[in-house]
Amino acid sequence: MPNEIQWSQLAAFIDGEGTIVIIKARLHYTQLVIRVANTDPRLPMWCKKLFGGKVYACDNNRKNNRRRFYTWAIQAQKAEDILRGCLPFFLLKKEQAEVALAYRETFRHKKGKTNEQDLTPERMEVRQRYREELSRLKYELPTDAFIGAPEPNSKILQ
Repeated sequence: MPNEIQWSQLAAFIDGEGTIVIIKARLHYTQLVIRVANTDPRLPMWCKKLFGGKVYACDNNRKNNRRRFYTWAIQAQKAEDILRGCLPFFLLKKEQAEVALAYRETFRHKKGKTNEQDLTPERMEVRQRYREELSRLKYELPTDAFIGAPEPNSKILQ
């Protein structure tokens, strides 16, 4: 079981090197995924060792003379558990985590896990709205993020 320091470290890694996404998994299904990528394999391996998930080696950018990178990924219920553990420690991605957790709430109903019959058009629409909101948050910084920030042309940060 990770301790508080490890949860805060993971939150910082997700804030800086990670992503929280809702992907299309198959047909009409979507799934919550968290990824942390780095060119040093020790970071994704640390994530896997303490929190589960999988690590992938990626060579996509080798043709542009870029280094290989490694990605830790975790999904569905395990990703939800990660977000709940990291939530108090997020600095940048707290809003994204809250939207992702609200999305995961759509998987709870009387029968337990969602199956083919339970995926109604209404439920699909709600999940799609959460997916769109999460995507919007990635591209629109909160206005309070700029309070006290230097103007783009200034050379010295105070």
